[in-house]
Amino acid sequence: MEQLVLGLTETEMPELKRLSPQQCSRLVRLLGVYGSPQHARAPQKIATAEALDVSWTVSTVAAEMLATWPAGLHHMLERQSKLAAGHVNSGRLPGVFGGFYRALYGTFKDPEFNWVRAAFEDYIASHWSGAMGRRNLRMPDSLWSRLNWVPISAAASQTGLSKRQISGLIDQNELHSARRTTPSGREFVMIRQADIHTLISASTDDVCLAEASSVLGVKRQRLSRLLPFLCAGAKKSTLHGTPWLIPKDWVHKWTEMLGALAEHDTVPSWAMSLDQLLRYGPLDEQRLCVLLRDVEARDFLPVGRHTNSVGMAGLLFHRDHLIERYGGQRSTILPIPDVAVRLGVKQEVAYALANLGLLEVEIYTCGRRQAQGVSTSSLEKFHTAYVLAANVAKSLGRSSRAVIKALTDDAIEPVAGPALGNCRQTVYLRKDLEAVPWLATGRGAKPNPW
Repeated sequence: MEQLVLGLTETEMPELKRLSPQQCSRLVRLLGVYGSPQHARAPQKIATAEALDVSWTVSTVAAEMLATWPAGLHHMLERQSKLAAGHVNSGRLPGVFGGFYRALYGTFKDPEFNWVRAAFEDYIASHWSGAMGRRNLRMPDSLWSRLNWVPISAAASQTGLSKRQISGLIDQNELHSARRTTPSGREFVMIRQADIHTLISASTDDVCLAEASSVLGVKRQRLSRLLPFLCAGAKKSTLHGTPWLIPKDWVHKWTEMLGALAEHDTVPSWAMSLDQLLRYGPLDEQRLCVLLRDVEARDFLPVGRHTNSVGMAGLLFHRDHLIERYGGQRSTILPIPDVAVRLGVKQEVAYALANLGLLEVEIYTCGRRQAQGVSTSSLEKFHTAYVLAANVAKSLGRSSRAVIKALTDDAIEPVAGPALGNCRQTVYLRKDLEAVPWLATGRGAKPNPW
């Protein structure tokens, strides 16, 4: 101040060089009263400002702030933000910074104080997570591109996701957010810009399931089932409508491989396309995965590509070579009707046993459809654990009704039957029947009128 009053050009605070003594006095007063940890309700109205003890306190605080500019100002603004946290107007600039904010863009709007406002705007760009509308004409247009916290609508626009998808990522703790609810009940959500950039950079390396399905020519539902076995880099996604994120490199690798194959306008009579395999078999999805992994590793090469099919669906294979290598491994899963034949019962009995859980059912793909079936190991397990009353009666040369009555008299209860699960055949645990003496002999010497 003394140097400015005396007209000296040298000063330890270069920011003050362009200010007049009166402007410098006003700035010192503004910074000193708001920089104090405890200031009055209207801090710029200072009683006995000419008193030495009062002016000394104000000038000292201002000098400390200017000596560490702009960190000193940012420290003061951070303190005011913490004091306003939780208050009704804590999401508005006037509600947090009060008279300092109004004075900065009001009585201190002269160009000589641009450097003060620039330091304030730097703090806002880095730390402000409250409301910030473009109707605020006090803030320069350049500030919007520097904000570290943006509204959820801006985040949705930058990422191409919907607000619902953004909210889902917040719930999954994949995005940091700041929420504020107004007295009227309106909720404002701000998203950290660094998290948005991370999300955008991650998404540029992956494609969604729909895009991969379109490029590779495999339906989304089927590709979703095959991905865990075909692409180690595929990641499950929490985004609504995008259950998988698939590496672009993996998709690009397939498109390059397809582009290098010989083109065929029609499918030769000795060949078979992957589209035909997907639609009509004879390979199930497990063997299809083995086939495609071998093709990717170049252990089994296609003979060409059908130009009328899209992507992988156009892969052409020599029919005999394909069946010889992959078709010999017959599926161990039997459809329910075939299980009924092996058990010697009607189909409705086999379905009832499956519904009761006595037969372990698995889902398998038959052509373009999914169906229920029973593996041969599960069928063997059923034979080991259970026995049909009809089979017992046949081995003894008796009627099923007589065998069931005799076992009931010996307190042997079935695990399935007409009254248990609506199964037309009565089924017992094999271990229960092995404990029956007259049945273990195999001669049926039970002293009951059969």
